[in-house]
Amino acid sequence: MRRPSLHPPRPRHACAPCKGSPLDGDRPCLPSRSPAQTCDAQTWDASWSKLYPNGAPPPPPPWGKTNSSSYDDDDGPDALGSSLGKACAVWLPITVILGIPLSLLFVHLFKKWPLLMTKASLFGTLGALAVLTVVCLVQVLPLGILMLLFLIVFAITTWLVRNELELCAELLGVASESLL
Repeated sequence: MRRPSLHPPRPRHACAPCKGSPLDGDRPCLPSRSPAQTCDAQTWDASWSKLYPNGAPPPPPPWGKTNSSSYDDDDGPDALGSSLGKACAVWLPITVILGIPLSLLFVHLFKKWPLLMTKASLFGTLGALAVLTVVCLVQVLPLGILMLLFLIVFAITTWLVRNELELCAELLGVASESLL
């Protein structure tokens, strides 16, 4: 059994501009093609050696690998896991360090100004969703249409609960007092 070659398969015929002869006799030569578009085995090998002087193309990078300097040298099955671990080792402490004080601030603001914070949270979410919808409509139309549907449903829901915002704010204010 033959070992698979690293080279792509050679063309099965050669055309007149390459000055070769068809290798498999059942295909006619295409003299209308330019020399750049035709190739026989010698031309194919010559162009391959120009592209890859070492004789073989470089191996494809493992999934998710963009440059070798930011990942481990081993490309084994744990390469992705170790790079994920490195990223988590940086961002997880930052998230914890910033997340705890910001959430305490958020609860304190709900305790002090419940109606303002309720409206700011609701309309801030609506505004962020509107910006994300516009970005998605420009970049990826099907996702943008889906985001537009979410925006419409969220806007209708916000409109329907507008009379209950004061009650919701009072409940959030009482809950924030019990947390702090």
